[in-house]
Amino acid sequence: MRRSITMLALVGACGFSVRTGDLDACTTTRPWWDARWAHRFAIDTAGAPASYPARFDASAALALSAVGGDDVRVIVDTASGARELDRVLDGSFVETRLPTAGTLWLYTTNPAAGLPPSDPEAVYTWSESFETLALGDNGAARFDAQPTTDWRVVDDGGNRIYRVTGAGRHPAPIAGLALANAEVRARLRVGPGGGQNHNGLLARASNTVPTTLDGYVGQMLEDVNYVRIAEYIDGISPPVERARFDRAVDRTTWYAMRMWVAGGVIELHIDGVLAARTPLATSNGSLLGLFAHDTDVDYDDVRVRAIVDPEPAIALGALEDVPPCE
Repeated sequence: MRRSITMLALVGACGFSVRTGDLDACTTTRPWWDARWAHRFAIDTAGAPASYPARFDASAALALSAVGGDDVRVIVDTASGARELDRVLDGSFVETRLPTAGTLWLYTTNPAAGLPPSDPEAVYTWSESFETLALGDNGAARFDAQPTTDWRVVDDGGNRIYRVTGAGRHPAPIAGLALANAEVRARLRVGPGGGQNHNGLLARASNTVPTTLDGYVGQMLEDVNYVRIAEYIDGISPPVERARFDRAVDRTTWYAMRMWVAGGVIELHIDGVLAARTPLATSNGSLLGLFAHDTDVDYDDVRVRAIVDPEPAIALGALEDVPPCE
């Protein structure tokens, strides 16, 4: 037997309207952020702390995207209503800063969606895109770059990047940031000059004076075509190689490097692929940043996530479709 019922239905992104419908046609009162989005997934935060810079696999949502991922949105439902959070896509992963309260959803599939909010400052623990630094600036307000005369902000076709040239070691730890468990990343491109061009990222350093450097470096070695995680101990030269992987390193190609350090392990990822992994050995500092050697290299989009160990296993729940009464 059919019965007529009166239900609450979400209208757009805010408020409810009363709708009378057939019980067989509309049997839900689930609030939906915006009916222009056809699908959503609950986000299980797995007990992650509030304000955590989360990273989770969103391939299921991206597969349903109608506009190349721009319609994949992170929404938090709270007692005061729903709001959209800044998020960044990294391959098949979504990264966002978890709110202090509320239920999290990942919405997808809206062919008319505009650009999403994606401010890195609202997502990561620390970030620098160099767009607000003056051309010619050595970045001293953000990095303890050594030697300071070899680092500078330059224009790259309308995009500002951070360039370092010169022989010898060039550590550039992030000023005022010390984290034992962290993920540091940057885009890197080897230029036409330099010598060995052993360039990459720095983590777990306790001393970054070039002659007495202590810490781990994840590097792409352009002159010999391989990737490594190496450890400098009191400035030892060459550093101790803890892990390596043979691969071509081309000049003028941008690479996405990510160095993950937590607990007793270091991982180096290149373009989203794990390239090297090693247990921590001697160095146990908390400085992190950039590192180049005998070089001509550009950096851009430096990002840091302060992570917990083990990192929360954040995951998507089951696929939900927009209710018919919406």
